[in-house]
Amino acid sequence: RVSRAPQLTLDRQTAARPTPHLTLEPTPGPRSAAEVLTESVLKRFPKPGKSVCANAWMKDAAVKSVLTPLNRRGDDLDVYYNAFIREKGVKNRATYTNDLYTLHQELTSAGRTVVIIDGAIPAPSAAEIAKIRRRPYRSAEELIVDLAGNIPASASADLQRLAQRAFVTVMAEASALVTNLNKLTTEAVYLLCWMARYQGDLFHGWKGEELPCLIHMGACEDAREALLLKFLSRMPCDVLEFAPDLGKRSALDDRALLELHGTESLDLTVFPKARAGASIQTVASMARQELDGMLYGGGLYRDRQFARGDAVTLGTTYDEIYTLWDQELKIRPNFVTTQESVSMPVIYARISGVESGKINNFWQKVKLLTMAADTTYYGALPAFNPAPSYQPLAVKAIKKGGHIDRDVIQKDRNYPFGILNQNVQDHIFDKLQLMLDQKLIRGTFVNGTEYAVVATVLAIDRELLRMIQRFDFTRKNPKVVVVHAGERPASIEDAIMLSFLHLIGFDVILFVPTGYQTIEQYLEGDKPLEHVVGEFKYDLPVPDMRSVQVSGRRVLLNGIASKFRRVT
Repeated sequence: RVSRAPQLTLDRQTAARPTPHLTLEPTPGPRSAAEVLTESVLKRFPKPGKSVCANAWMKDAAVKSVLTPLNRRGDDLDVYYNAFIREKGVKNRATYTNDLYTLHQELTSAGRTVVIIDGAIPAPSAAEIAKIRRRPYRSAEELIVDLAGNIPASASADLQRLAQRAFVTVMAEASALVTNLNKLTTEAVYLLCWMARYQGDLFHGWKGEELPCLIHMGACEDAREALLLKFLSRMPCDVLEFAPDLGKRSALDDRALLELHGTESLDLTVFPKARAGASIQTVASMARQELDGMLYGGGLYRDRQFARGDAVTLGTTYDEIYTLWDQELKIRPNFVTTQESVSMPVIYARISGVESGKINNFWQKVKLLTMAADTTYYGALPAFNPAPSYQPLAVKAIKKGGHIDRDVIQKDRNYPFGILNQNVQDHIFDKLQLMLDQKLIRGTFVNGTEYAVVATVLAIDRELLRMIQRFDFTRKNPKVVVVHAGERPASIEDAIMLSFLHLIGFDVILFVPTGYQTIEQYLEGDKPLEHVVGEFKYDLPVPDMRSVQVSGRRVLLNGIASKFRRVT
């Protein structure tokens, strides 16, 4: 029987139309295989005294409808009127966490049982799985009938019968998508384990006067999690899924699901059960937030607005290096931002030879680049030493498949980056993982070079680390200038560190008057762009850069060119 509560007609942009959840009798027209299977299997189980109706009783399509007492949801005494709602996105980021906190307080104040699951539902343990009786099956029908025998007994016979019918319905629907019986068995076992885990919390002492409420914070990550929510929606239980992050898709899909939409996105993964987890913004704060949305992103950026950045090597001419060197990243060609990250156009090049053979002019051009702010200069290679002290930690941290276990590194007493901002630490680990994934250094995952990569980065010089900490992805980036005028070969540590700094977002320039190989011999890919500018010179003594005189005219002209491009 279906309640006579008024039906809702809703704008599709706001929500789907709530529909009743009564699917026990055949519907007109051709039936799906899942409906046929459901009807066949349900004949083997006793009918419950009451049925469940989701959403159709609501007067307003809103999350707050769950606060409506059971005795005011409908007039049919043989129906449990429940709610099955997903709220995707956020209507107001300023008040969202406080709204959730208030909802929880009102539910508990009304004596409702509330169970909250934050994020991914923890997988069943081996002990939980071992309790599920199962065997090999020849058909989906045989599988569903047999596994339904695992449904825990309840003090209420009607509740157990509803659970049986809910299990049969959702597993029959799952069988249409998962045709492999072994995989279908796994899906059913997970569902049964979760049923046993949460049944006591939701329905302990349940007598039917009030419905419990299950809240899932975050979008369902996979179909198994969705099965649990679909199962509970067919029970006398309100089911709410909050998915405030618009960038994450939920695996939950059901014709009875009422979906509500917000236009804003918020990265919130833990339900605010205490007032400390909620916040209310002042009028001035909200006004500033709105102003930020209008101002920033169209060429203007807040300090450290972005937490993620990806280096993109600029293909330049030799002369363009000097034009672009002192420019902010945001006005360089190919600078692109998304909602969360930045594509940083950086210079990664080697200058081979001496332009026109003029040695004094050569050193002046080196000096020009070293004069930029946040620039580190190395007058010879090798410049970076092996880091044996971090080798054991690197061996422990790299797991099977080449994944770096960040927890292992961060919990080690010798971890060197713990004082840095967490976003900076994440940026470092992201680029370190990228080096391994792309096998940028020759021998990675072949002869143990991956351990040298991690150990070398962990031993990074303190001043370089401070430059990384200061780095704002939209402004001037830090730089490294290297001169390799001798015949000593570069080290693999040179290749590792310079490649890493390039990925972090540094401009990296190598001056090689001899034209000899430097770090290239250790690189599998992503080599610096070479500019051959003149004849090769050998045995050049490298002067102290402080003694190199650069004409004021040249410095002035260089600065004017940079400022001119900044204006235009």
